[in-house]
Parts: sequence; C-alpha cells; structure tokens
Amino acid sequence: MQLARYLPRFRKAYQSFAELEARENWTRAQIETFQLERLNRVWSHAIAHVPHFSRLQAELSLPSEFQSLAQYRAAVPLLDKDLVRANPLNFLSDRPQAGRWHRTSGSTSSPLRAFRSHRAHQEMLRTNYRYYRMWGHDIFDRIAYLWNLRLQKKKGLGGFIKTSREFVEDKLRNRIRLATDILGKQCLDRYLCRIAKFKPSAIYAYSRSAFLLALEANKQGFVCPSLKVINITSEPATESMVRTIEQAFKVPCIVQYGCVEFGYVAGEWPDRTLRVREDVTYLETVPRDDGLFDIVLTTLNNPSFPLLRYNIGDLTDKPLGLPERGFAIMGSVSGRCGDLLYTSTGECLHPTALDDVFEEAFQPYVRRFQIRQRLDYSPTVFVELSDSQRVPDTQNMARILSARARGLPVEVQIVQAIQQTAAGKHRNVISEIQMQD
Repeated sequence: MQLARYLPRFRKAYQSFAELEARENWTRAQIETFQLERLNRVWSHAIAHVPHFSRLQAELSLPSEFQSLAQYRAAVPLLDKDLVRANPLNFLSDRPQAGRWHRTSGSTSSPLRAFRSHRAHQEMLRTNYRYYRMWGHDIFDRIAYLWNLRLQKKKGLGGFIKTSREFVEDKLRNRIRLATDILGKQCLDRYLCRIAKFKPSAIYAYSRSAFLLALEANKQGFVCPSLKVINITSEPATESMVRTIEQAFKVPCIVQYGCVEFGYVAGEWPDRTLRVREDVTYLETVPRDDGLFDIVLTTLNNPSFPLLRYNIGDLTDKPLGLPERGFAIMGSVSGRCGDLLYTSTGECLHPTALDDVFEEAFQPYVRRFQIRQRLDYSPTVFVELSDSQRVPDTQNMARILSARARGLPVEVQIVQAIQQTAAGKHRNVISEIQMQD
C-alpha cells in the first residue's frame, strides 16, 4: 500500500487536493468564469468533431463560442437520453482521447453506453477522493463496498483480466467487496463479521442495502471503532433510514449523487448540504409543471463524449441554490426507485440482482422489464420488447429468473409498454411486501 501511494496516478491525486479545496471557496463569479472557459473548450471540440453537435450547430446556427452560461442555456436545446441510448457513436468524437466505454441499465432497465476518457475519469476520481477526505477518509484507508458485484463481471478472457485487475487494485487500495444481490440474516451477519475483522474507515453502499445492514447491526449491538463514515448512493434515502444507519454505526451517514455518464456529481458536505462539484460538471434544475425540477447535466471535462444539457431523467425538489461563495446546493434527488424483492425465507433481493440476467441472457430482446410481487411472494415479470418480431422463450426466461430469485415461482408476460415514472424512470420492482424504515 505504501508503494502504491507513490505511483504517478496517486501522487497527482494528492497534489490536486489543495487546488480542489481552493475552488470550493471561490466566489460565484469565479466559478461561473471557470465553467464558461471549460464549457467553450468542450463545445469547440464538439461542433468540430462530434456528429450530433456538428449537425446541431449547422441546423440552429449556434455560435462557435458562448459569451455567458445564460446564452448557452438559451441556445442549446435539451439532450434527450433516448437519443444517446439509440446511437451512442453519434456522440463520440472522431478524435477521442484514450478511454473506455461504461454501461448502465439499473434505473431504466434500458441499457445506455457512455464513453469517458481516462483523463476525465481520473479528474472525477480526484474530486471523489477529495470528497471522502472531508469526512476523514483518505485514499488508502480501508473501505468496504456493499454493491451488486454481478453487474461488474464479464465472461471469458476479458472477465478474467478484469477480475484479476480488481483483485490487485483491491489489495493495493485496501478494499473489500460485499455482494448485495441477495441479503438475508445469515448473509448480513457474515458481512458484519467481515467488516469488524477488516476494520474499514468507510462503507460505500446502496441506500437500502446499508439500511438492512444497519437493522442487523442494531440487533447485535455491532461496534466498529475504525469507521468514520457511511456513504450511500444510487437510491433515495429517507431521513428515518439515514438516522437508523447513523445510530447503528455511530458515524455520519452521507448521501452521494452520481451516474455512469458523469461519475461523481455531488456529495453531502460536513455542513449537511448536497454540493455539486461545479468544476467538472455544470448542473441545471429546469422547472416542471408538477412543481419539481429536471436535473440537466453538462460535462466540462470530457470532450471525447460531450453530453451537453443532458436531461438525465432524475428530479429534485428544489431549484439549485447558488451561494455567493462556494459550490451550488442541490435539493433531494428522486427518480431512481424500485422496491426490494422478497423471498419466503425472509431474504431480500436488490432490484439490480436481476439486471444482469436481462443484460446477459435477454438483452437483444428486452427494452424494459418490471417485476410485480404479490403478498404470497409470487412475482410476475412484465417484459417490453425491443422488437415485436423477436420474441424470447418466456418459459426459459421464467426458469432462469426463478433460479436467481431463490426458487420463487416466476411468471413472464409480454406487454406493449411499461409505464414509467414522471422522472422518465420506472420501478424495476413493485412489491406488495414493503420494508419498514
């Protein structure tokens, strides 16, 4: 671990902290000047080298440079997520920096690929490291991930290389990974034992997975003196859930907001406000007719795949707060939702536990899916097809899903369309058996 600290990547990360911290205290004028400079660099590259924006500039006679962020907001239309999903290569630069593709499917059950340059990814990681340091957790301090590991696995030689690299990185970075696809009492007990033995400084988890772990920790009187912070993400968390997690682990439970397309976007600061990392992302809150606000994102550091005024599909309950000094303040984020799936033995399955089944076995057929579970524990899976002419074997699908769902008797139905939420997302799992917080 001590040797890894001196690798160029981490030396640069430590060197960046002073600058990142200084930006957090900039005036509003300094922040917006910095954002405009970065935006214009991305825009200049986009209209010259990215097919979608080259056409957009020509069609709307857009300027080659913006004089203000207000001009940018007024001139550039919102970018619909479906456009990116349908043809991601249309948003890839013909002169991309070195990088790699990332894939998402969880909140919409409709996969989307996004390309992130290594340079942009490393800058995003540094802002994330800086965020943890606010809470007393350093880059090489021990951390436990409570996450769905199945979604990260690949088959064949590529999977072997990826798994081997993760093993080495975890050893260097003092990390352990705990799968959350199925969580029962025995599994939670085992994880608490591993955490106590590992003595992490932080836990990173899905909100509900952390809550389930906290409920079990409370029953046991669990103690882990090394812990400094619990970082929850990906799902809404009620005040009651956060309070339960804090009571169980005796440390702050903080909320982080991010996405595959951009990485880390915002995090909860020690003053308990959710602050946008405005030096790498420009975030807008666009008012809606229902009183909520669409979250619209613009990358400031990834010209290789520039998502500009990208309507990600998440909502917030307040307009963005713009203090005279310091980064912008977000309200609560909603839109990513879905119940847990329960087995008759009392185990809980996270909605992402079934995502990889559709992605690996049925991705060419399925556009969206939704699981509805009744009080007798039996689930029905509703499937919206990508192409009505290509129909999967529903009996085989039911058999595979039943095996993943601990033997629950699964029924599969093909439907014309699955209703989404107002956020443009939909609930992957709707269960009549509800977890109490």
